[in-house]
This record gives sequence, structure tokens and C-alpha cells, in this order.
Amino acid sequence: MHDTTSLQTLLLSCIQDKVEECFRYCPCLWQIRVVQALLKNDNDIVSILATGSGKSLTFWMPLLFSAWKSGFLVFQPFF
Repeated sequence: MHDTTSLQTLLLSCIQDKVEECFRYCPCLWQIRVVQALLKNDNDIVSILATGSGKSLTFWMPLLFSAWKSGFLVFQPFF
């Protein structure tokens, strides 16, 4: 049986591998942890970072793990 730490590490590496495969980009640890929280359906998730730091990628990364593969619509404001 796996302990919680090894399962968390496995999930982190799974997210990183999938993002690198699909987007050809190595996500930062904070991005992976945001996506991990989203995939675990944690209640409230807030990411506050500077412009250009990669917050938008965290909207797209969970879609790689969705069972619904026919299409997605992500609204992303640009000002």
C-alpha cells in the first residue's frame, strides 16, 4: 500500500509528464500543485501571481485529465 506522500509525488509527476507531452512546456511546481488541487476537487483555489507568470496555463492543464474529450470552452479575459 502507498503512503500519502508517495501518491502525491506520483500525481505531481503524472501532471508534469502530461503537460510536457502535450504543451512541450515544463510546468512550475506551483502550477502543478494548483492543478493537483483542482483535480482533487478542493473547495476554493486562489492563485495570485504577477502578470506573465503562467496563471493561464493552470486553466488549461486540468483539461488534459478530463474524461470529456470532445471539446472545451475556456473563457480567459485579456485587458
